[in-house]
Amino acid sequence: MEPTEQEAWPKPTCNKCGSVCIEIAECTYVCPECFAKAQIMQYQNVVGYPPEELKARIHHIAWIAYQIAVEQDYNEQPNKDQLDSLIDAQRRFNENPNITAEQNHNNWMQFKASQGWKYGPVKDFDKKEHPDMVPFDQLPVVEKRKDIMDNVVRKLINQLIRT
Repeated sequence: MEPTEQEAWPKPTCNKCGSVCIEIAECTYVCPECFAKAQIMQYQNVVGYPPEELKARIHHIAWIAYQIAVEQDYNEQPNKDQLDSLIDAQRRFNENPNITAEQNHNNWMQFKASQGWKYGPVKDFDKKEHPDMVPFDQLPVVEKRKDIMDNVVRKLINQLIRT
C-alpha cells in the first residue's frame, strides 16, 4: 500500500514556534505568523517609526488595498491629517479592542471634526471636506465595510506588533 502524501512528506515545522509552516527558502521553514512578524519587525527596524505610527502606516496600506479593490482613489503615503487620524484610531482601538464598526466611524468623525473637517460631497483635502462625515447608518455599504475591515486589520496588526 502506498503511503499517503502526508505520511510520505511530513509537513515541516516552524524553526521559531514549532507550528506547521511554509517554506520560504531552501531549508528555511517559518509559519505564516512568524514570517509576517519578521517582515514587520524588519520594516520597523528599517524605517524606525514608533510602534503606534508603524501600526498606522501598515493600516494605511490595508486601506489602499481595499480602495484598489473597490476602485476608489487613494494616496500611497498618508498625509498628516490621515496619519494623525490613523494614530488616534489605533489608540482608541487599544483602549477598546471590541469597538464596533459604528463606534469606530463615530470616533473617526469626531477626530476629523477636531481637525476642522466637515461634510462635503467629494473628498477635498484643501477644503477639509469629506462625504463620509455622516452618521454610520447613512454611509454607503462600501464605506461601512471599510469600517468593519478597519477593526479586523487593527486586531491583526496588534497581534503582529505588540507594544
